[in-house]
Amino acid sequence: MTIRARILRLTPAAVAILAAIAVTIVAASVFEGAARDRQAEAQRRLHAADMAQLGFLGAAEATLRFAAAPSDAIEADYRAEMSRADAAVAELAQGGAAPEAAAIAQALERHRALFDELVAAERSLGYDETAGLEGALRASVHAAETRLEEIGSPELTAKMLMMRRHEKDFMLRSDPEYVARLDARIGEFAAFPSSLFASPAARDGILDLLAAYRADFHRFAEVRAASAGLQVRMSETLAGAAPAFRALTGAARAEASAADEAAGFAATARMAGVAVSVVLGIAAMTVMTRRLAAAVSRPLSDTASALSDVADGRPADMRGRERADEIGDIARAFDRLQERLRREAETREAELRETSRRDARRTQEEAEAARAAQARTNRVIEAIGRALDQLAAGDLGARMGAEVDGEFAALREAFDDTLMRLSDLVRRIKAASAEIVSATEGFSAASRDLGERTSRQAASLEETAATVEQISATIRSSADSARHADAGVREAAQRADRGGVVVRDAVEAMGRIEDSAGRISEINAVIDSIAFQTNLLALNAAVEAARAGEAGKGFAVVASEVRTLAQRSADAARDISALIGESAGHVDHGARLVRETGDALAQIEQSISAIVADIAGISSASAEQATAVTEIGTTISGLDDATQRNAQTAEDGAARAGALAAEARALNALVDAFTLDAAPRRAA
Repeated sequence: MTIRARILRLTPAAVAILAAIAVTIVAASVFEGAARDRQAEAQRRLHAADMAQLGFLGAAEATLRFAAAPSDAIEADYRAEMSRADAAVAELAQGGAAPEAAAIAQALERHRALFDELVAAERSLGYDETAGLEGALRASVHAAETRLEEIGSPELTAKMLMMRRHEKDFMLRSDPEYVARLDARIGEFAAFPSSLFASPAARDGILDLLAAYRADFHRFAEVRAASAGLQVRMSETLAGAAPAFRALTGAARAEASAADEAAGFAATARMAGVAVSVVLGIAAMTVMTRRLAAAVSRPLSDTASALSDVADGRPADMRGRERADEIGDIARAFDRLQERLRREAETREAELRETSRRDARRTQEEAEAARAAQARTNRVIEAIGRALDQLAAGDLGARMGAEVDGEFAALREAFDDTLMRLSDLVRRIKAASAEIVSATEGFSAASRDLGERTSRQAASLEETAATVEQISATIRSSADSARHADAGVREAAQRADRGGVVVRDAVEAMGRIEDSAGRISEINAVIDSIAFQTNLLALNAAVEAARAGEAGKGFAVVASEVRTLAQRSADAARDISALIGESAGHVDHGARLVRETGDALAQIEQSISAIVADIAGISSASAEQATAVTEIGTTISGLDDATQRNAQTAEDGAARAGALAAEARALNALVDAFTLDAAPRRAA
């Protein structure tokens, strides 16, 4: 009997054993599949709970960012996070966690409703300084400032500056005390008399503008307080939902743990059932194959020995190739198997070498990618450090390089935009101070020129006094000696003509002095206007620095210094105006005296003509002329004193203009400590 026939006798028993093993495996697989499904459901619920919590926390984080800097983009982020949380809660409600999901859904709805109120409040406040209540606030206060600038009252300007300071303090601290202080400043405006406002109509107009500003500011303060309250309530809503999240997550984790234990037990049971079935089958097959072993033990022993050699990697030679039964077939098949195993071993060895090379190459690429990422991060940190070092050194033209990109691009743009705005503001201050220096230097030069011309006028008046004294001596000589009357009369006529020319020149010079005083007054008005505009610019800069928070504190100090210098410029301009007014009075008086002197000289000419016509009355006419000439000398002496005082006043004006120029140059020195960028842009 062949081995095949003997083995076929074992087929029914083997089939029965395999069927038993198959049944055992199928039953265990069904049980394990149910456990795996339960495990997957528990993991899904746990994932949904985590996603709901992450969505809620993401919405809370978006709320904080929206409260700090409201924008449509952040509002969209909040809506997206809440949509993710809603989807996760809906999935939890369908999965058997209805009570906890309902509690979380209610918290989400409350949070969403509060956020909608917060969005409405922030929109009413304005997403930027030109929109909403903040835009209305700026428009009303700028309108009031423009009217006050047209009036030009220092007292009203000082009150406006104090009121803007309270506005800045409220922007920084949100303290209701500053609202009351601002109301008190507006009340002081109402208590001022109409004389400070140029007219009752101007007073009513400014008070109406301030009332609108006060109403806008009160609405702004109320909405900001309501916004802060909404943020507190939203935080409380988030804290109130925490127990439901903890309960839901704890239940999901407990269910997942139980499902994992059930799945493990099912897998263990399946393996145990299969093992028992296999052991029983092996025992049955062992009994039946012992009978077969006697007949085929030697050939199989040879086969086992050969297979052992092959398994150990040694060459094997199996006998029985010439046999026609199954042993021969096995021997011949063994040879083919041995050859195939050899080829497969060679193939596997080649594949292993190739796999090793690929793994080494992949490991090297990953290491290079990690080094490149670290190098990029180091470059970004170095770029930020360089920009901050330049800013600390006063270089407002510092910019972060193009290497700050990717997730750091927003930081680079915010940094560059801040320095650009700061550079624009410093450049405007520098330009204003340069205009002050230019105006004061021009005023100083004009004052010095006025002093020189006044000195020359004083010298001319001294010459005129000497001439008048000579005329007086001539007239006395004419009275003493009539025989020289003809020659004396001709000489007196000539001297009177020269005196008339001198007086006319003096009148023209006094007119030029009046014109110069008028131009000086115009220059002083320009300086006063520049000081007022600089004061308002510094105030607006201080308000903007206050709105910038901590980042604007340093520039607020510079703005305060600018306001101090502007106030000193305004004081100096008022002193110069007073001196110019006094000088103008003296010039008017001198002009009047010069005109009187011209009239007196005309009378002298008439008298000389009468002397020529009637020589007989020369004695009495000479006496009258002597008296008139004496009065003329007294008048010219007074005119000389007034001219000397005008020269001193011009020198004082030049000195004060020089002091004002020095203060403006000191302001320029402070601003020059900053290095500005090369591409200025107009501030918004």
